[in-house]
Amino acid sequence: MAALVCLAALVVDLWMRCAAKTTSFMHLMPSDGRARTPSVLRAAQRARRLPAALVSREGAQADDRGGFPLTITADDLIPVNQLIDPSALRETNRLVVLSGDGQRREPAKYIGQNVIGVTATPASITALLKARDSGPFRVGPTVVTRFSRGGKTRMLKEIAKQLRAAKIPVLPITFNDETSLDPKESSSRTLIESILLRIGWSAAKNETIEAVGKELGKEVVNFGVWVGAVSVTEEVILQWLGDRPCVLMIDELNQLLKKKTPYVEGSPEAIVAAYLKTNWLGQPDRFLVFSSHVLTTSTNLQGFWVAGLGDRPMQQLRMPLIENVAEAREVISDAADEGQMCWVGRAPGLLMDLYHRDPRNADPANVLRKAKMMPSGADAPSAVGVIKMALDGNTMWAQTIPDWQRWMDIYGDNCVWPPCYLGAACTKVANSPAVEEKFGGAFCSGLRAIENFLDNLHTQPRESGKRWEGVAAAGVLLRLLESHISYTTQGKYPIGLTPEAQALLPPDVVRGCSFGDYVLAVSHPDREIRTLRQLIDYFNDSNSPIRRVDKGVAAFFVLPTHLQFEGHDFYIFITVDGQLTEVRGYQCKQGFAKKPTPASLEKIARAFRDAFGPGGGKPGGGKEPALDGLRTTPLCRTVWFTGDSGGGEDERNRKDEYDLTDSEGVPVRWPSQATMSCLVGFSLALTCPFEWLA
Repeated sequence: MAALVCLAALVVDLWMRCAAKTTSFMHLMPSDGRARTPSVLRAAQRARRLPAALVSREGAQADDRGGFPLTITADDLIPVNQLIDPSALRETNRLVVLSGDGQRREPAKYIGQNVIGVTATPASITALLKARDSGPFRVGPTVVTRFSRGGKTRMLKEIAKQLRAAKIPVLPITFNDETSLDPKESSSRTLIESILLRIGWSAAKNETIEAVGKELGKEVVNFGVWVGAVSVTEEVILQWLGDRPCVLMIDELNQLLKKKTPYVEGSPEAIVAAYLKTNWLGQPDRFLVFSSHVLTTSTNLQGFWVAGLGDRPMQQLRMPLIENVAEAREVISDAADEGQMCWVGRAPGLLMDLYHRDPRNADPANVLRKAKMMPSGADAPSAVGVIKMALDGNTMWAQTIPDWQRWMDIYGDNCVWPPCYLGAACTKVANSPAVEEKFGGAFCSGLRAIENFLDNLHTQPRESGKRWEGVAAAGVLLRLLESHISYTTQGKYPIGLTPEAQALLPPDVVRGCSFGDYVLAVSHPDREIRTLRQLIDYFNDSNSPIRRVDKGVAAFFVLPTHLQFEGHDFYIFITVDGQLTEVRGYQCKQGFAKKPTPASLEKIARAFRDAFGPGGGKPGGGKEPALDGLRTTPLCRTVWFTGDSGGGEDERNRKDEYDLTDSEGVPVRWPSQATMSCLVGFSLALTCPFEWLA
């Protein structure tokens, strides 16, 4: 009998040893903090039929997403060297392996990689992977930044794919999709715990997940259950990594580090920065790559590193843009056209969203659904930041409007508004009472018109010329609004233009003047507005719905809408104390690098002559104005815009020509593409190649 008892005890002991090896994550700590021996646990195991020993963590409380927290060990994670094979990872989110996620079509071909040099990116990462802090040198991370749905996740996948091809282990985690940061996690976990939990979730063995489910009595263990039941410590991850190389890839880090917080020793943000710095940047054979659709995530994190152990420069990767129309049509939709590509900021990800539901039919609402989340109640500084960022591209302006950064793109050292989001942002700002109180109703009216002009990119056919006209008009109107800001703030925000671009605007606009109004001249059956003379009559009519500026200098953006209007596409009218003093017409022409023909120049001259009489518009001419209500004939100018479509390199690089005149002697200015780019601003010049539109 005694022999049978001994044999039974031996069997139980062997069973316990084997079970402990197969599910090593289950470590329970009683309230006294001392590990229990197997004999203490046997009764509980027999009663609950568990696969291994389990005790509660000290001080742990039950969580409604799971049971008591369970601490995993290094043995519960797949070997680090298996991270070079994405099939070894469980596909729990879009970042883990390169495949579709069932919610969004993802083309097999990656647009733009040859242009931006994605194939060369792993080489730079490999160099930094081998580097270590020495002297003044500090290893800095690689950052991928672009607006939401802009393709950041796909770019990380492509980088991971090539790093793994070079036999470099890559550990991807994300704060998006299935592992998004929810309020429950935020309230129960620290920031560093949120990172460690995702590392454990991404690298956990299938057996580990199954064992958690068995312990909690759940058939399916999702990330919410994992957060409520599991503890992952820094020590375990360090033990698991050992001295093996590894690249940590964090998608949407902005979801974790949301607040712009100054460096405070011991703060949650500082702890995260210290962990990433010490374990993923300061160690040789380790590296950090992260994405964010908020620029301040990288700058704030860099601020923590600067305040810590020295400056760590960011390697900001340029996201791919559509450079080849035929390639985009082949990969995404053969129904896509150049105007649509410009409207989405030449971002492949947004073009995919445009054709998300049907590769043959565009769905602009699907692109703009994110824009509905733009901040309400914008203040005056937000209006300044939105406009100046569109024109200058300087990240300084993006820093002044952090709540708007998720709709911006990063291009080198500059920020870019895609036209679809720029128009939506202008409308959102224009609807703010605080902005109207500061800058006036006319200013807000002009801001709202920006979206209408940019919508031409996806609503109007190319042959209509309205796409090209819309971009040119939006750029000029933005300059008028910028001038109003400069005037209103007493020159605090001056206009930044080259001398060549300044010559395309009235001098009063360049110096800074009030924005009079956005004038949409619509013909009616009882009043046709088909000629410049009729347009000026309408402008001067006291019964017309135009905001009057009786004192000082004001610039009006005037848009005739008659389909057979005889003159220019749009105008700037300058008034001084309510009197029209300058008329500057803008003509947008399609075709490559052709000077205005004699017939075109005569048409322009006839418009001025009919409005002001013989010599009208000529400097010093038109002593007796033909129009009632004019004390003197306004100064007239013409600006001739061409997109140089189909022209060669010489045509695209041609110089400005400002010595042309029409038959009445009115100067005609024909700017180069470089000067036009400066005039319309950085965002529109980058996202809307002129040769695609005109």
